[in-house]
Amino acid sequence: MALGATIAGLLAIVVVLSVLGGGGAAPASSAPPRGKNRVEVQVLNAAGERNLALRVTAFLRHEGFDVVELGNAEMPRSATTVVIDRCGDPSAARRVAAALGVDPAQVVSKPDPGLYLDVTVVLGRDFRTLTPME
Repeated sequence: MALGATIAGLLAIVVVLSVLGGGGAAPASSAPPRGKNRVEVQVLNAAGERNLALRVTAFLRHEGFDVVELGNAEMPRSATTVVIDRCGDPSAARRVAAALGVDPAQVVSKPDPGLYLDVTVVLGRDFRTLTPME
């Protein structure tokens, strides 16, 4: 009888651990790494090209950037792609610009504490010259 109670107790522990998720390896996460190296990016289409922000978003995510917002720019169409530092860390904007193949002269700093992201990419009509379009 004592053996039966021991087995029942062990089975109860196994069931509890499986329900609570204990004892196994942690699931792999597809989220970008947290910390200083994670750059949160906004991608805005100011070129008027359909699905452009979506295509550039896919490229940037593949390159390890965390695109947190994408859409069409509210501003009029732009001839030139611009990468804007929003957090006071121009190095993050330069890394995004380098990945896209944007001329470093088109990286500007306009910190905005109201935006909860690091970099804004405004895609201009010159988008065909960018790395994702090659």
